[in-house]
Amino acid sequence: MKSIYFLLLFFSLVLFCPGIAFAQVHQAEEISVFQSIDLMVTKGELSFEEGLLQKLYAGVDPNRLDRQFHVNHDSHLFCLTPVLHEFFHHKSQLSSSTITEFDEILNPSTSHEALLHQSDSGNFNIFYRVEGSEAVSTIDSNNSGVPDYIEAISFAADSSYRHLVNTLGYSDFLKDEPYVIRVQSLRNFFGAAYPTGPDNTYVVIDNNLERLPSNDHPDDLKGNIYTLIAHELKHASQFIASQFRGGFDWLEMDAVYAENVVFNNVNWYINRLINPEFPGEPTSASIFGSPQTAPPVAYYHVTWMNYFAEQFGDQFWPDVWSSMANSDENFEETIKRTLESRPAKLESQNLLNHMWHMASGDFSHPDFGFTAASRYPTPILRHTFTQFPEQLDTQINFLNPLAAHYYSVEPTNEPDNQAVLRFKNTGVISGIGVGMIGVFKNGDIRIRTQTYSSPDKASRVQTGWRLNELESLRFAVVNGSTDESVAYGLTVETEPYELFADNPDTQFELKQNYPNPFNSTTNIEFDLFEESHVQLQIYNISGELIQTLVNRDLSPDYYSFSFKSSILSSGQYFYRLQTNSWQETRKMTLIK
Repeated sequence: MKSIYFLLLFFSLVLFCPGIAFAQVHQAEEISVFQSIDLMVTKGELSFEEGLLQKLYAGVDPNRLDRQFHVNHDSHLFCLTPVLHEFFHHKSQLSSSTITEFDEILNPSTSHEALLHQSDSGNFNIFYRVEGSEAVSTIDSNNSGVPDYIEAISFAADSSYRHLVNTLGYSDFLKDEPYVIRVQSLRNFFGAAYPTGPDNTYVVIDNNLERLPSNDHPDDLKGNIYTLIAHELKHASQFIASQFRGGFDWLEMDAVYAENVVFNNVNWYINRLINPEFPGEPTSASIFGSPQTAPPVAYYHVTWMNYFAEQFGDQFWPDVWSSMANSDENFEETIKRTLESRPAKLESQNLLNHMWHMASGDFSHPDFGFTAASRYPTPILRHTFTQFPEQLDTQINFLNPLAAHYYSVEPTNEPDNQAVLRFKNTGVISGIGVGMIGVFKNGDIRIRTQTYSSPDKASRVQTGWRLNELESLRFAVVNGSTDESVAYGLTVETEPYELFADNPDTQFELKQNYPNPFNSTTNIEFDLFEESHVQLQIYNISGELIQTLVNRDLSPDYYSFSFKSSILSSGQYFYRLQTNSWQETRKMTLIK
C-alpha cells in the first residue's frame, strides 16, 4: 500500500511540478552563462540588478565576471540584445551607478571622430572610425573611399530590410530618419539592438568579425557581416512587434532563423549544431544532441523553427509575428493559433519536427526530412534495442513539454516478425506521440505516426514492418504538450507481422472510429503523411452518401473529426478516406 501511495505522489510531483522532471533530465546538460545567472537570481542568491551587471560583464569584460560563472561562459557571446532589453525595461528600477556603468560601456568615449556612410537605399546611417581602438579595417578594394567592411554592412542592411520587411512583411522598424548602425569594438560580443525608446532601436556591430567561425560564403568575413546584420535587424523588428515579448530563447532562435532566410548561402547557423572539437557530432545544446531538452534554446534550436518554414512556407513565421503584434499571447500560444489557421496542430507537427531531426546526418534520406539533413549532425539516440523483449534500464523516463527521446531497434532476421512498443505508467494528460521511421533494404523509407489523446491509448504501438526487411528502424517518443511533463516506461518486443494491416504506399493511416459501436457521436481519426486534397465521407449499407465531413486540402498532420448520427437508424455504416492517390474504407456500427 505504501509503495502505491509513493508512486501516486511521485507522479503528482512530475505532472504538477514540471521543474522536478526538468532537473532530472537536465542534470548533465550544459547551460549558458546567462541561464546560470538567471538561475541564481530565481533562487534569490543574486539580486536582479547584480545579475544584470554580471550579464553585461559576460558580454563586454569577462575579467569582471564572477568566477562561479566562468564554467558556463563561451569565449565570445554572439548577441547582447536580450541583456540590453532587460536594462531598458528595468532602467527606472536600477541604481544610478548601474545606469552609469551601462551607459559608459555602451557609449564609450573616443578621441577619434566617427565617419558616416549612408546605404544605397538611404535607409541606414552607418557610423564608423578608421583610427584608434574602434577602427575598422581600411581595406578598400574598389577604391570607393569607403572601407569594404562598411560597404558589406551597408549591403547587408539594405538586403535584410528589403527581404524581412518588404518581402515577408515583418514589422517595419524604420522611422522618419535613417536607421542608425554603429560600428564599435565590442570586446566579447559581436552585436546588439539597443532600445532607445518605446518604438525605436539602433544596432551596434563589432569592428572585427574575423573572430567568428567560417561559413559557406566564399568570403568568410562578408558572410559573418551578413549574418550578424540580418540577426540584429530582426531584433529591431521584434521590438516593434512585441517590445521583445517572448523571452530570450525565442527571440534569439527567431533572429538566428532570420539570418538564413535573408542570406541562405551563408549557413552560419550550422556552426551552432556541430561540435567544433568532434566534427560530425552534435553540440549538446542542439536538438540533435539533446532532444530531451525542450525548445526553445536560443541559438541552438533554430532547426525547430526551420521545420515549420519548410513544411508551411516562408510566410509561417511572419504570420506568427503579425499575430504577436496584435495580441497579448505568448510565443507558444501564437504558434498554436497560427498552425490552427493552416489547419494543423502543434502536437502532431512537433512530432513530425522531431522525426525530421531524427532523420539527419548519417540517418538522412533524400525522401524525408530537412532539405539540409545530410549536412546536419547525426542525432544522439537514447537507447538501441537489440534483444526482445527488452526494457529500458529505468522504468520511469521523463520528458519536458515539446521534448523527445530518440531510439532505434536493431533489425533481426526473424521472418514475419514486427517490433512492438509497450508503454507503462504514462504520466501525461494528452499529447504524447510516437513517430517511427523505417529504412528498408531496398532503399525505401516509410514513416508512421501515432498521437494519443490519453495515456491508456498509448499502451501498445505496432511498427507494422517486417524486421528482416529493414535496414534500420528508429522511433521518437514525443511530448506534444506545451505545459505538462511526461513520465513513461517502455519495453520493446516482437510479435507476428500479420497482426497489422500494412499499407506501405498510402498517404495516410485511417484509424478505427471510437467509440464503436456508438450511440449518437463517434470520432474518426487519421494521420496524413503528405499534403493532399482529402475527402472523408459517410455511407450507409447501400452505398448512399450520408455526409461529407471533409473536402479540402490538408497539410501533413494528425486529424480527428466527429460524426453525429441523431437522425440515423441503428445498423452498419461505412466511412471512406480518399486522398489524391489512395483511399480506404472502414466499417462502423450505430446502436440506439
